Amino acid sequence: MSFLQRAFRLTSWVRKPLTVSQALASVAGAGALLIAGASMSPAEFGQFALFNLAYNLLTGLARAALFQPALIARRRFATAQVPFRYAALASIALGLAMLGTIWSLGVRDPLALAYVSGSALVPALLDWLYSRAVSLDRRWDAATANALRVLLVAVAALVPPVRSDSVLLQTYLSLSLLVPTLYLLIRLPRVGATISYRAYARAAGWQLIDYLLGQSLNTVPLLVLGAAGHRGPVAGVRLAQSLLGPLNLAFAAAAANLIADGSTRAEYAAAKAVIAGGTRIGRILSLLALALVSVLVAAVWATGFELKGVDSTSLLLGLALVGASLITTGWANVHAVVLRILDQQARVTVGRAAIAVLTSAAFVLGYVWAGTTGSVTAGFLTLMVASPGIFLTMARRAYRNLR
Repeated sequence: MSFLQRAFRLTSWVRKPLTVSQALASVAGAGALLIAGASMSPAEFGQFALFNLAYNLLTGLARAALFQPALIARRRFATAQVPFRYAALASIALGLAMLGTIWSLGVRDPLALAYVSGSALVPALLDWLYSRAVSLDRRWDAATANALRVLLVAVAALVPPVRSDSVLLQTYLSLSLLVPTLYLLIRLPRVGATISYRAYARAAGWQLIDYLLGQSLNTVPLLVLGAAGHRGPVAGVRLAQSLLGPLNLAFAAAAANLIADGSTRAEYAAAKAVIAGGTRIGRILSLLALALVSVLVAAVWATGFELKGVDSTSLLLGLALVGASLITTGWANVHAVVLRILDQQARVTVGRAAIAVLTSAAFVLGYVWAGTTGSVTAGFLTLMVASPGIFLTMARRAYRNLR
């Protein structure tokens, strides 16, 4: 097999509809932050960055507790779907949680609270339909839904009152998800057989704990630092995460394809096939991450690039820290996903707990040492080392028994 044939085969996952879908979702998320960073004052952008961070945290929580474990459970319950009532309860819970979160961030205006929390009812419904599309192998429908998201984010850039106000922009972004939600509702067949939460509650519990531990690695510390008023470095990190969106989409696409293929495709029924696929993708992603981070850091350093809401120094620090952690954690997390698919739930959660303890301690000690900048520096560098150190060691030991 020639080098070009090998490269084409190894990167075949890039051409899959779920990869396209994740790419579009990443463009939508990064586009929103770039629009805000270019249009808002530093204080307003700092508030939007926190709104956006809280939104991502809570929607991810619903996904980890409900939709993703249900998809993985299709290895055992091939025809079962998540009933609508679960999505409705998740939607209400997300809206209430968003209300409490933005209140804790200092928002007291009744209209702002109503707009942001009320619009947060929509995302869980979209996630429910998205997971149905994947489980029914309607993956291009899922990608089309995210293409609609990108178009609607672009519309926000054309409306000055929306793009320059944190409350209006966050509200618009959440409400705009009604369009892809309606699209999937029309395209997908009605729910047939449903699955009880009891059937996958244990696995869902492990995945929920793992998700919460994962958020303690950087999302929760950033929210705490931002709520305390230290929003400059936080804004820099959030913008860096958006600029490094291609890496996030690559890792998310790898995970989505592994989960979907491992749950629905016959050729991945054997453990060794899932392990081989994860190992191959992990190697590709680590090299891709190293190249992209190096290019972006060098470009920002050489040009002094900055936006109205974020200065160049904060952005450069964010790119260096987020990029360094992504190079190693993305690679390691692919193996964590493989272990999840192979029902090694407790093993992955214990590993995530160990990483969370080390990283949280680093954020606290860094803050004592040098304030907000010291906190984010110590936290992200610890994450960079701890994730591969724990997950790769754990995966090697598990693979010997699972092959």
